[in-house]
Amino acid sequence: MATFVKQVAPIAWEAHQDYVVNGLRFSHVEQSLLERRLPDRVIDDVLEDVAYGITATLHENKPREDGELFVLYQKQGGGDEETDFRLKWESGEIKTGNVREMREFRDKLASLRE
Repeated sequence: MATFVKQVAPIAWEAHQDYVVNGLRFSHVEQSLLERRLPDRVIDDVLEDVAYGITATLHENKPREDGELFVLYQKQGGGDEETDFRLKWESGEIKTGNVREMREFRDKLASLRE
Protein backbone atom coordinates (compact mmCIF):
# COMPACT_ATOMS: atom_id res chain seq x y z
CA MET A 1 0.00 0.00 0.00
CA ALA A 2 2.86 2.38 0.83
CA THR A 3 4.30 1.96 -2.66
CA PHE A 4 0.94 2.88 -4.20
CA VAL A 5 0.51 5.96 -1.98
CA LYS A 6 4.08 7.11 -2.77
CA GLN A 7 3.34 6.84 -6.49
CA VAL A 8 -0.08 8.49 -6.42
CA ALA A 9 0.49 11.16 -3.76
CA PRO A 10 4.22 11.60 -3.10
CA ILE A 11 3.82 14.90 -1.24
CA ALA A 12 1.17 13.45 1.05
CA TRP A 13 3.41 10.43 1.67
CA GLU A 14 6.35 12.68 2.55
CA ALA A 15 4.18 14.73 4.92
CA HIS A 16 2.94 11.53 6.58
CA GLN A 17 6.54 10.35 7.05
CA ASP A 18 7.67 13.73 8.41
CA TYR A 19 4.81 14.40 10.81
CA VAL A 20 3.41 11.01 11.79
CA VAL A 21 6.33 8.60 11.52
CA ASN A 22 9.34 10.83 12.26
CA GLY A 23 7.72 13.74 14.08
CA LEU A 24 7.92 14.55 17.76
CA ARG A 25 4.91 15.36 19.86
CA PHE A 26 5.04 16.88 23.30
CA SER A 27 2.31 16.77 25.88
CA HIS A 28 1.40 20.00 27.64
CA VAL A 29 3.39 18.88 30.69
CA GLU A 30 6.47 18.04 28.58
CA GLN A 31 6.25 21.36 26.76
CA SER A 32 6.02 23.20 30.07
CA LEU A 33 9.16 21.42 31.29
CA LEU A 34 11.02 22.32 28.11
CA GLU A 35 9.94 25.94 28.42
CA ARG A 36 11.19 26.15 32.01
CA ARG A 37 14.43 24.27 31.58
CA LEU A 38 15.70 25.34 28.18
CA PRO A 39 17.95 28.39 28.66
CA ASP A 40 17.60 31.26 26.20
CA ARG A 41 21.23 30.81 25.11
CA VAL A 42 20.45 27.24 23.99
CA ILE A 43 17.36 28.40 22.12
CA ASP A 44 19.43 31.13 20.48
CA ASP A 45 22.07 28.61 19.38
CA VAL A 46 19.46 26.32 17.85
CA LEU A 47 17.76 29.28 16.14
CA GLU A 48 21.12 30.21 14.58
CA ASP A 49 21.54 26.68 13.28
CA VAL A 50 18.05 26.79 11.81
CA ALA A 51 18.81 30.12 10.08
CA TYR A 52 21.89 28.52 8.52
CA GLY A 53 19.86 25.48 7.45
CA ILE A 54 17.14 27.58 5.84
CA THR A 55 19.77 29.66 4.03
CA ALA A 56 21.61 26.59 2.77
CA THR A 57 18.40 24.99 1.55
CA LEU A 58 17.24 28.14 -0.24
CA HIS A 59 20.68 28.42 -1.83
CA GLU A 60 20.62 24.75 -2.84
CA ASN A 61 17.18 25.15 -4.43
CA LYS A 62 18.05 28.43 -6.17
CA PRO A 63 21.78 29.19 -6.14
CA ARG A 64 22.68 32.74 -5.07
CA GLU A 65 25.76 34.79 -5.78
CA ASP A 66 28.35 34.67 -3.00
CA GLY A 67 27.64 38.28 -2.04
CA GLU A 68 23.92 37.56 -1.57
CA LEU A 69 24.30 34.73 0.93
CA PHE A 70 24.94 36.76 4.08
CA VAL A 71 21.95 39.00 3.38
CA LEU A 72 19.79 35.91 2.78
CA TYR A 73 21.02 34.45 6.08
CA GLN A 74 20.12 37.66 7.92
CA LYS A 75 16.62 37.60 6.37
CA GLN A 76 16.18 34.12 7.86
CA GLY A 77 16.87 35.48 11.35
CA GLY A 78 20.60 34.85 11.49
CA GLY A 79 22.53 37.06 13.88
CA ASP A 80 26.17 36.07 13.43
CA GLU A 81 28.69 38.61 12.19
CA GLU A 82 29.64 38.24 8.54
CA THR A 83 33.10 36.83 9.34
CA ASP A 84 31.56 34.16 11.59
CA PHE A 85 28.96 33.45 8.91
CA ARG A 86 31.69 32.93 6.30
CA LEU A 87 33.60 30.54 8.57
CA LYS A 88 30.57 28.39 9.25
CA TRP A 89 29.32 28.57 5.65
CA GLU A 90 32.66 27.42 4.30
CA SER A 91 32.88 24.55 6.81
CA GLY A 92 30.48 22.50 4.69
CA GLU A 93 28.72 21.23 7.81
CA ILE A 94 25.38 22.99 7.35
CA LYS A 95 22.49 20.60 6.85
CA THR A 96 19.65 21.32 4.45
CA GLY A 97 16.02 20.34 4.86
CA ASN A 98 12.46 21.36 4.20
CA VAL A 99 12.24 25.16 4.34
CA ARG A 100 8.61 25.26 5.43
CA GLU A 101 9.25 22.81 8.28
CA MET A 102 12.39 24.62 9.41
CA ARG A 103 10.56 27.96 9.45
CA GLU A 104 7.72 26.42 11.42
CA PHE A 105 10.19 24.91 13.89
CA ARG A 106 12.02 28.26 14.15
CA ASP A 107 8.77 30.07 14.98
CA LYS A 108 7.74 27.49 17.58
CA LEU A 109 11.17 27.51 19.18
CA ALA A 110 11.32 31.30 19.24
CA SER A 111 7.95 31.35 21.02
CA LEU A 112 9.56 29.48 23.95
CA ARG A 113 11.55 32.65 24.73
CA GLU A 114 8.53 34.90 24.76
